[in-house]
Amino acid sequence: MSRKNFDEALGLLSQNKDLLEPEDIVGELEESVVSDAENELDVVFPPMFRTYLLEYGQITVGSEEIYGLMGGKYPGGAVPDLLWLTKALRSKGFPKYFLPIADLGDGRLFVIDLSRRNEENESPVALVFPSAEIPSAAIETVFDDFGDFLLDTVRRGLKGILR
Repeated sequence: MSRKNFDEALGLLSQNKDLLEPEDIVGELEESVVSDAENELDVVFPPMFRTYLLEYGQITVGSEEIYGLMGGKYPGGAVPDLLWLTKALRSKGFPKYFLPIADLGDGRLFVIDLSRRNEENESPVALVFPSAEIPSAAIETVFDDFGDFLLDTVRRGLKGILR
């Protein structure tokens, strides 16, 4: 079901591109940009997240920002640059197996939990407090994978735009 949700989210983005500002989507990235990021972070991105990066780089839908790779579009490093943010968090002890993909604005982050994979090689999305010592009690799995997260986030973002 999650791949279906991922495809539905991409369809919603495509159908509603006219509602987004040009700066809301970084745009397609070369395979080498994504591979270089995986190598630099020493991770393998789950397939759906990898596809998102290749097709969109990074997107913002309304007030919903999903981190990604900037592809050199905005040098200097800042949120929503996944590479920059992951390195900054890791320098403060953030676990290597967490990949930050969005911020709730209250100190919690949505992360892809790379320590767990399903039969399709996808990982769940969890909520964590990055300032905590990351005890298991501070981790809450909220989506089965990136496809479910993306559909929920795109829907919330479009709902905010269409009000």
